Amino acid sequence: MPIESILDTYNYNFNHPIVRVLAWSIASPPMVNVNSHALISTDWLAQQYTDYLPRLFALDIEPAPLLNFIRPATRLGLYFEQLWHFFLLIIQNNTSSF
Repeated sequence: MPIESILDTYNYNFNHPIVRVLAWSIASPPMVNVNSHALISTDWLAQQYTDYLPRLFALDIEPAPLLNFIRPATRLGLYFEQLWHFFLLIIQNNTSSF
């Protein structure tokens, strides 16, 4: 499934704003390209997003783990980096714990 379809299907089902932003940051098309090639495959992103959906829904019910992880940032890049750091820690550990 194309990443855009995944975003359209799932991104707006989250009630908590930070969970919506996390979902968008995971499923948005890659922003960094080298020689017109994305550094991260959209197929990989789509699969990770789909696999991560149960955790996103759990965070939407209880966002405290994500809220506690994210530190105040006035720069968008730092905020985005923290969201990805949270996501990558979870998939790296392949665990449902936050």
